[in-house]
Amino acid sequence: MNAIELDRVTKVYRLYQGSRGIVKEILLRRPYHHPFWALKELSLQIARGVTFGVIGNNGAGKSTLLKLITGTTTPTTGSLRAPGRIASLLELGTGFHPEFTGRENIHFTAVTMGISPKEARKQVEEIIDFSELKEFIDQPVKTYSSGMYLRLGFAVATAFDPDVLVIDEALAVGDQSFQKKCIDRIHRFKEAGKTIVFCSHNMYQVRQLCDQAVWLHRGECRALGVASEVVDRYSDFLRESKTEARPVHSPRHPLSSIESATLANLTGQPCDQFLTGEGLQLRIRARFAERFIPNLGVAIVRNDGVVCYCTNTAEDHFLLKREGDGIYTATLEFPRLELLSGQYHFSIATTDERSLQAYAIVESTCSFTVRNIGSEYGLVRLHHQWR
Repeated sequence: MNAIELDRVTKVYRLYQGSRGIVKEILLRRPYHHPFWALKELSLQIARGVTFGVIGNNGAGKSTLLKLITGTTTPTTGSLRAPGRIASLLELGTGFHPEFTGRENIHFTAVTMGISPKEARKQVEEIIDFSELKEFIDQPVKTYSSGMYLRLGFAVATAFDPDVLVIDEALAVGDQSFQKKCIDRIHRFKEAGKTIVFCSHNMYQVRQLCDQAVWLHRGECRALGVASEVVDRYSDFLRESKTEARPVHSPRHPLSSIESATLANLTGQPCDQFLTGEGLQLRIRARFAERFIPNLGVAIVRNDGVVCYCTNTAEDHFLLKREGDGIYTATLEFPRLELLSGQYHFSIATTDERSLQAYAIVESTCSFTVRNIGSEYGLVRLHHQWR
């Protein structure tokens, strides 16, 4: 059985240019607004006991989705089903009355969550102990610092044994000691089989914490599935949006040229999808003028322009094989490609024997994708050991 179900849910907000637009629309019965589609026919199912990530750029519709799940707003069209008790950490402390004391706000929040006064009284002292605000709990929350406000908000939201816990960028509460308490409590929820909906810009936390995820872009679902795979696709998108790799070929040089470059796996089969640790072959055909000492330079470049590795045949003391009529061939082989998840390409150049002067250059060729099924994060896997 699913904890949350959305069926073709759309949420449209009306945007007005000032309050006069609202008055004119009411009096004149003409539209003085333009619609903003925060979500567009979104359908997804979140099973019970799953930790579900929500990722995407600002304005993608993440906060709207969380508000729909928690019931603080309703769909324009479509249906949403979320039975059970839901606790939310959308904006910690949202709903606290500034004139009420911390203790009074605990009871007030319990009522809004459907908690009986008897059950709330049982949890008050535990909430106070967890928040570490015992000496301030009977003071109005308007006198609290932002850190104290957040501590109480987290303690209250997670205290009443919800069926679904909705978290929005709320794992950096207070000092390091208190942050650990928050993380530990969230993990206990996960281990107890509770459903968690976790929205964050921290992709490492999403990979580590979530089982499944959805990537939202301009109100639409771009990817839905295993969290690590969705994070990889979103990370690729972010890198591409910064620098889109395009093939750029230099004019044919009289001394040399690159005739072809092909990519394959270690069995020789053409391939552009690899797992971290798998092998790769780059086969190159180049033309060099007579009495010219042939040399090739090769770089692996991530699609945001980061050069991951660069080498050349002279550095490796390798002589290219001549096939006649000025054609030389070489295969650059990586027995274990220790790159982590991302999209990459090769840049190839013919150079002089000292690699000081580049002649023919081919950039952004032989694009390929690497996926890492582990939890490692970054650019490359570095061999290491613990002692």
